[in-house]
Amino acid sequence: MPRTIKIDPKDPDAALAEAVAVMRRGGLVAFPTESFYALGADALNPTAVEKVFFAKHRRHDMPLPVIIHDKKEIYRYVKDLSLEAGKAIDKLMPGPATVIFHASDEIPENLTGGTGRVGVRVPEYPIATRLAGLMGGPITATSANLSGSPGLTSPDDVALALGGTVLELVLDGGETHGAPPSTIIDVTVCPPALIREGRVSKSRIEDEIGPLVVSA
Repeated sequence: MPRTIKIDPKDPDAALAEAVAVMRRGGLVAFPTESFYALGADALNPTAVEKVFFAKHRRHDMPLPVIIHDKKEIYRYVKDLSLEAGKAIDKLMPGPATVIFHASDEIPENLTGGTGRVGVRVPEYPIATRLAGLMGGPITATSANLSGSPGLTSPDDVALALGGTVLELVLDGGETHGAPPSTIIDVTVCPPALIREGRVSKSRIEDEIGPLVVSA
């Protein structure tokens, strides 16, 4: 079973620093977000990324989303930005929206599932934002569960579901809020496509970046 460390609200950095140490050596951690627990690894380390696919039993053609702590950092990891992509960065970050961009050469091919695209989110949830900030680069943020299973809101459930895998550490931030998850939009196509409507509504996104098509 993975180790579990409770996050002290008055001093979260002590627990987060341990998680960063695990990720920097190529390990996996689970951490709370505003919806579900997520599975974190160094998104720039292809070997660590591979562990995420293994832990979740996830198909390798399904890209992994990442989080970063500041939208100013995004330009290192994405390229070929459209006008709508620029608006999405400006208007939807930080927030509970994952935006799919063309990935820069810094992003490992296996993280993109061979698509050349990467979903990026700048969270508002302080624990996730601080974790990415201490890491100093993108970390994976796919749900901490077996692929195809419901998202998990309890650190104990995460440890139970993934305890037999390569998961090393669970950051216990208590029960998370659960659904809805983040909204996902793809700005690599024109017009942009709504992949999943979640915490940010379709109408709000259209107000900010223009018309969307709804992906089937």
